[in-house]
Amino acid sequence: MNKGFTMVEFLVVVFIIGILSSVLFFNWRSGEATFALQNSAHKLVQDIREMQEMAMEAQEMSCNGETGSSFGIQFKISWPTYYILFVDCNNNKVYDANDEELRIVYFEKGVEISTLAAPALSPATAFNILFVPPDPTTFIKNDPSDMEAVITIYLLDYPSRQKTIRVNTSGMIEIK
Repeated sequence: MNKGFTMVEFLVVVFIIGILSSVLFFNWRSGEATFALQNSAHKLVQDIREMQEMAMEAQEMSCNGETGSSFGIQFKISWPTYYILFVDCNNNKVYDANDEELRIVYFEKGVEISTLAAPALSPATAFNILFVPPDPTTFIKNDPSDMEAVITIYLLDYPSRQKTIRVNTSGMIEIK
């Protein structure tokens, strides 16, 4: 009596291992993309809170010979892969050439802005969220009557996977 495996048994085992490996690989890629989306959404919320805290602390930044203490984030649909954190140097409540750019923040690879909205601007091509000390007062665009800003980000490879970040004028920030 011979002990061992036949060639057919060996091929069946290799085939099963191949199928399991391919299933695991494709699920891993999908999970990696989902993690990138979640990480980008949490990073965006963290940056919004950072600007809010800087305004609450009434930090002052020297910029263009002036002192700015209002901090904000600028979004544009034409900038789908990043947003800008800034100091409002001229206190006009809008990001412009006179303001100081703190940094540009890029989303993770494969994550982009899909839509921007504010009640008066739905859908918007651009807007900023600005925090003015000391409370801080929250401005969306340059109008405190806009009650909420909505930023939706998504995965390029999986467009149905999205995260929505909402910021209202009372300073509440949430991810859905």
